[in-house]
Amino acid sequence: MQGNALINWIIDSVDNANYRKGALTGWKHPKVDAKMIAAVGGHAALLQQAKEIEDDPVLGNSEDIWFDWRDMKGDIQTIHFQIAAIPLLCKRVGREDAREHQKKLIEMVQSWRDQTRNQTRDQSNQESWILKYYEEMLASLRKGNKTPEAEDEAMLHCMNCIAAQDTFIWENAFSTNVFGNSKVFRKQYKTKVISALQKYSPYYVDEMSSEKLLAMHNIHSYAQILQWKGKVAFQTDYNGTIVAADSSAFPYGIVLNSQTMEHAKIMGTLHCKKVITIENKANYMQMPYDPDVIYIFCHGFFTQKEIAFLKQIKDAAGDACEYLHWGDMDYGGINIFEFIKNHIFPDIKPYLMDKESFYKAIQAGYGVKLKPETREKLLGKDAGMLEELKQCILETNMTIEQEVFLKNL
Repeated sequence: MQGNALINWIIDSVDNANYRKGALTGWKHPKVDAKMIAAVGGHAALLQQAKEIEDDPVLGNSEDIWFDWRDMKGDIQTIHFQIAAIPLLCKRVGREDAREHQKKLIEMVQSWRDQTRNQTRDQSNQESWILKYYEEMLASLRKGNKTPEAEDEAMLHCMNCIAAQDTFIWENAFSTNVFGNSKVFRKQYKTKVISALQKYSPYYVDEMSSEKLLAMHNIHSYAQILQWKGKVAFQTDYNGTIVAADSSAFPYGIVLNSQTMEHAKIMGTLHCKKVITIENKANYMQMPYDPDVIYIFCHGFFTQKEIAFLKQIKDAAGDACEYLHWGDMDYGGINIFEFIKNHIFPDIKPYLMDKESFYKAIQAGYGVKLKPETREKLLGKDAGMLEELKQCILETNMTIEQEVFLKNL
């Protein structure tokens, strides 16, 4: 009876959230109409398939399904069936019962959730995102909702591996570790993972790129570098050999790659008066060397390795050091400032991102029109220390790019 379209129609007619969560019981009495007739292949097919059900030694004698025949079995007016008959109907046509399938998904997701508790990643991180990811998925399943992400066990395995990834790894290597193939993550799962991380990751900030978000979880698609100008003495240990360096020997700036950042240790106390993070490359390059100032090019959102190294700078600089951030006066610039404040330098203050600087640039004709969709995001944002800047942007419907200050306004 696997080809019995009428049985499939009956099963589909109750495949809803209430059935899947076990809340649907009792009898159903669908009347035969044109839609049903078309779905099962025509009037003759309807009659033939109904007779097959009646002739079935189990279904025909179960009293859980019967037909209201008319015109000496030349027509059917109504079909009567018990919800309790659905599992047997599924068995007859070789389908998995939707209610049983939902139970299996719940058990599987619970198993993957429980595995996260045994991972080595910091427990507070797990509590803040990976467990929430699973709890919301389970809540959806328990309501009887179809939850496509729960159907893909490889996706759940991938998310657990991301939660446990506490060291630097290249994206291709991560894909090989998780899927046994270097390209599967990028081709099949990256977009889905990014969507999940944008919703659940504690590191995500609006307008953060996909690559930066993955990098915050230690998965990298390109080399991470940190650039600064200023006097910072540090050392690295390479195979037991200590190598010391002082960035003051490079007044035009120094660049560390991710491996060097990972192994570099700040030496002694930094006697700087200011640390200034700068969003745009041209503005950073313009800043002259000053032994009392450390200029750091932030290129948007810092990655985990950069954050770890910059926290060393904060610890070595002490409480007397002043921390400033100079960036675009727009929605992204506000997000970057908040990110640095929340993750690296809690005492940081905005530099040249005030009302006076904003209107000076506007009057010079350097405003960029605010996009309607960005305006909506900005309206709902708590801008903290940059609330005044937010209001300036909303009042003028304009934003300012940091590079305009290269023109000596």
